Amino acid sequence: MPVCIILVWVLASTGLANLDKEKKKKLLVAFIGFTICCVVVTFYYRSHIYHNFLEVKEKLFGSFSNNTTELASLSVQKISRQPATHIAYIKTHNKESSTIWSIVVNFALNHNLTIALPAARTGNNLGWPKSFAPTDATPPKPDVLCHYSRFSDAMLRYMPKNTQYLTSLSHPADQLLSSYTHLSARSCPNMTITKFFSSPSKEASAKNCSLHSASWLINGQLFDLGLNTSELSSSSHVDNRAVRKKIEQLDKKFSMVIILERLEESLIVMRDLLNWTTEDIIYIKSSISSPAAGVVPSYSDQQRSLAGQLNWADMLLYAHFSKKLDDIVNSNTAYYKQEVKNLRKRISLWTTRCIRDVSKMSSTSTDTYNDHMLTTRGKSIDKCIQLAMGELTKNNLLIARKPINSRTIVGGGRNLP
Repeated sequence: MPVCIILVWVLASTGLANLDKEKKKKLLVAFIGFTICCVVVTFYYRSHIYHNFLEVKEKLFGSFSNNTTELASLSVQKISRQPATHIAYIKTHNKESSTIWSIVVNFALNHNLTIALPAARTGNNLGWPKSFAPTDATPPKPDVLCHYSRFSDAMLRYMPKNTQYLTSLSHPADQLLSSYTHLSARSCPNMTITKFFSSPSKEASAKNCSLHSASWLINGQLFDLGLNTSELSSSSHVDNRAVRKKIEQLDKKFSMVIILERLEESLIVMRDLLNWTTEDIIYIKSSISSPAAGVVPSYSDQQRSLAGQLNWADMLLYAHFSKKLDDIVNSNTAYYKQEVKNLRKRISLWTTRCIRDVSKMSSTSTDTYNDHMLTTRGKSIDKCIQLAMGELTKNNLLIARKPINSRTIVGGGRNLP
């Protein structure tokens, strides 16, 4: 651009010699205006190109700030240009964990990865509520582990050394309410919410509820992550040091802890850390709860406060990783805001493409597979089958070693195990 301007001025100077004074003045003003426009356009495009360069740089190398050691350590994990394919997702007992489980399973299916399955070839857990042991799973050297399990040192030896460990947390008060809903609907239909919140474990035991109540009703998320919460006292002042030590250990070992109340932002962070694509984190969320899960009761402010006190250790865990997510997102707010918009667009596109009426899709509507919920086009698309299928059906197909695609899933599920 500078060369063009110089050339024009040379030509103009040559031509000015043959013009009268008035024409010279007009031509000079025109050339000055042209020069100013060239300079403005040059600077605009240089800044635009630099902005595009920054966007490409963020997508290739991550968008995390280097202002703190903590944020820098997160971006360092994305060194490889290949997507992470060794994944261990510790599926905690909360209502949204099945969404993450499905995302991980779909990624494994689409990349031909081996998934650790129950050694007994039945059920959906790997030894839970016991701590994970290699004998609970098959094969001996999988790429992905994502069924219900309790995090343990044995898991670290079982999985490949470069495994990325993930888990998800929900607010402990909401998690306890979800536990009550699940427990009262399936095993203790006569348990009142007032008695439950007065002493959840004691009330469950008194009614002979057979869902390992003491292990996952109180501080159940830390229990799933390997802490023996039954040994904790009811006072946070007594066991605070032990809990904080456990949280520090988890922070060092886990690449990503998803905060389910901020699912979209968490998925973007996870995508970047694992070097996955937006298509890898697409999900279709049911609009209505499963009738089998029970009706969620009203939750008074007093009960919510009590739930937080009962789950004091989980509250420390949740606060720690929630703040960590805050730090990451706040390091580049504009980037995450735009990426969440992009993710929503892709989810909307796939939902429209695959599902006839998402408002009629419950969390277990595909557990006894029925392809009437899929669009005509969706029935022939493998990704639609994966996105719409419920956890139980998908797990049964995995255990039966049947492919999850449009060639297997036909005629309302006649070929399902």
